[in-house]
Amino acid sequence: MHEFSFAEQVLEGIITELGPYPEAKVVRIRLRAAPALAIEPASLRFALESLSEGTPAEGAKIEIEKGEAQAECPKCGRIDAPATPDSICPKCGKPGLSPAEAELIIEEIELDG
Repeated sequence: MHEFSFAEQVLEGIITELGPYPEAKVVRIRLRAAPALAIEPASLRFALESLSEGTPAEGAKIEIEKGEAQAECPKCGRIDAPATPDSICPKCGKPGLSPAEAELIIEEIELDG
Protein backbone atom coordinates (compact mmCIF):
# COMPACT_ATOMS: atom_id res chain seq x y z
CA MET A 1 0.00 0.00 0.00
CA HIS A 2 2.10 2.93 -1.29
CA GLU A 3 -0.49 5.40 -0.05
CA PHE A 4 1.09 5.30 3.42
CA SER A 5 4.42 6.57 2.09
CA PHE A 6 2.60 9.38 0.28
CA ALA A 7 0.63 10.15 3.44
CA GLU A 8 3.87 10.39 5.45
CA GLN A 9 5.28 12.88 2.95
CA VAL A 10 2.08 14.94 2.94
CA LEU A 11 1.92 15.04 6.73
CA GLU A 12 5.60 16.02 6.93
CA GLY A 13 4.95 18.88 4.49
CA ILE A 14 1.94 20.07 6.48
CA ILE A 15 3.85 20.02 9.78
CA THR A 16 6.68 22.01 8.13
CA GLU A 17 4.21 24.62 6.86
CA LEU A 18 2.74 24.95 10.36
CA GLY A 19 6.12 26.04 11.78
CA PRO A 20 5.20 29.75 12.08
CA TYR A 21 1.79 28.84 13.55
CA PRO A 22 2.50 26.55 16.54
CA GLU A 23 -1.00 26.88 18.01
CA ALA A 24 -2.88 26.29 14.74
CA LYS A 25 -5.05 23.27 14.05
CA VAL A 26 -5.53 21.95 10.53
CA VAL A 27 -9.23 21.75 9.65
CA ARG A 28 -8.98 20.91 5.94
CA ILE A 29 -6.37 19.49 3.57
CA ARG A 30 -6.86 19.63 -0.20
CA LEU A 31 -4.60 17.44 -2.36
CA ARG A 32 -4.24 16.87 -6.11
CA ALA A 33 -2.89 13.52 -7.32
CA ALA A 34 -1.58 12.84 -10.81
CA PRO A 35 -3.25 9.81 -12.43
CA ALA A 36 0.13 8.16 -13.03
CA LEU A 37 0.58 7.74 -9.27
CA ALA A 38 -2.34 5.28 -9.19
CA ILE A 39 -3.39 6.51 -5.77
CA GLU A 40 -6.58 5.11 -4.32
CA PRO A 41 -8.21 8.14 -2.62
CA ALA A 42 -9.88 6.08 0.12
CA SER A 43 -6.58 4.41 1.01
CA LEU A 44 -4.71 7.72 1.06
CA ARG A 45 -7.43 9.27 3.23
CA PHE A 46 -7.26 6.31 5.65
CA ALA A 47 -3.45 6.57 5.81
CA LEU A 48 -3.56 10.31 6.50
CA GLU A 49 -6.22 9.90 9.17
CA SER A 50 -4.19 7.16 10.87
CA LEU A 51 -0.85 8.96 10.71
CA SER A 52 -2.24 12.34 11.78
CA GLU A 53 -3.44 11.10 15.18
CA GLY A 54 -1.83 13.24 17.87
CA THR A 55 -0.76 15.94 15.38
CA PRO A 56 -2.30 19.33 14.53
CA ALA A 57 -3.81 17.64 11.45
CA GLU A 58 -5.83 15.11 13.45
CA GLY A 59 -9.49 15.23 12.45
CA ALA A 60 -8.91 17.44 9.40
CA LYS A 61 -11.25 17.06 6.45
CA ILE A 62 -9.25 15.52 3.59
CA GLU A 63 -10.15 16.30 -0.02
CA ILE A 64 -8.35 14.46 -2.81
CA GLU A 65 -8.74 15.54 -6.42
CA LYS A 66 -7.56 13.48 -9.36
CA GLY A 67 -5.31 15.66 -11.49
CA GLU A 68 -5.14 15.47 -15.25
CA ALA A 69 -2.37 13.70 -17.11
CA GLN A 70 0.06 16.24 -18.55
CA ALA A 71 2.83 16.28 -21.12
CA GLU A 72 6.16 18.11 -20.99
CA CYS A 73 8.18 19.56 -23.86
CA PRO A 74 11.79 18.30 -23.85
CA LYS A 75 13.01 21.56 -25.40
CA CYS A 76 11.31 24.42 -23.55
CA GLY A 77 9.88 22.56 -20.54
CA ARG A 78 6.29 23.72 -21.04
CA ILE A 79 3.82 21.49 -19.27
CA ASP A 80 0.51 21.20 -21.05
CA ALA A 81 -2.52 18.99 -21.47
CA PRO A 82 -1.94 15.33 -22.24
CA ALA A 83 -0.40 14.59 -25.58
CA THR A 84 0.81 11.73 -27.70
CA PRO A 85 4.54 11.36 -28.47
CA ASP A 86 3.99 12.82 -31.94
CA SER A 87 2.31 15.97 -30.56
CA ILE A 88 3.89 19.36 -31.16
CA CYS A 89 4.57 21.81 -28.33
CA PRO A 90 2.23 24.81 -28.63
CA LYS A 91 4.97 27.12 -27.29
CA CYS A 92 8.14 26.24 -29.22
CA GLY A 93 6.89 23.90 -31.97
CA LYS A 94 9.15 20.96 -31.05
CA PRO A 95 7.59 17.52 -31.58
CA GLY A 96 7.85 14.65 -29.12
CA LEU A 97 6.09 15.71 -25.92
CA SER A 98 6.60 13.22 -23.09
CA PRO A 99 4.51 12.52 -19.99
CA ALA A 100 5.17 15.07 -17.24
CA GLU A 101 6.41 13.94 -13.84
CA ALA A 102 3.65 12.54 -11.65
CA GLU A 103 3.06 14.53 -8.48
CA LEU A 104 0.98 14.59 -5.34
CA ILE A 105 0.46 18.26 -4.55
CA ILE A 106 -0.77 19.88 -1.35
CA GLU A 107 -3.10 22.45 -2.92
CA GLU A 108 -4.41 23.98 0.30
CA ILE A 109 -4.13 23.71 4.08
CA GLU A 110 -6.93 25.40 6.00
CA LEU A 111 -6.16 26.34 9.59
CA ASP A 112 -8.20 27.27 12.63
CA GLY A 113 -6.43 29.48 15.14
